Amino acid sequence: MKFSLRLVGMFLSVSILGVCQVDRAPLTGTVRDPSGAVVADAKISLRYPATGLARTVATNASGAYLIGGLPVGAASLEVQKSGFRTLRSELELNVGETKRSTFCWRSPAWIRQWRSSPRRNS
Repeated sequence: MKFSLRLVGMFLSVSILGVCQVDRAPLTGTVRDPSGAVVADAKISLRYPATGLARTVATNASGAYLIGGLPVGAASLEVQKSGFRTLRSELELNVGETKRSTFCWRSPAWIRQWRSSPRRNS
């Protein structure tokens, strides 16, 4: 009797694990500004072109985001924040993989040039 209860318990455990292993994957990352500081409340939009499925989250106070339970496949990622240009990326989510996409806005060329130009004495 004990053996059959153990066998049933093992069967149920394996069955439950099999059901839990679905075709989902998480996406995580961080968003930073040109100085390297984290960007809070940036809008992260993920869209699957093949199905039209879309998910949107915002970065937390540490500039981090997490979108869990995503279907596997090709997706487009967009990052938006007022005062910054929109960043875009294409990615592929795979079963069992935690995809990490970190974004950092670069300074516009004219700001980089201004920062690196020599000072002139008047």
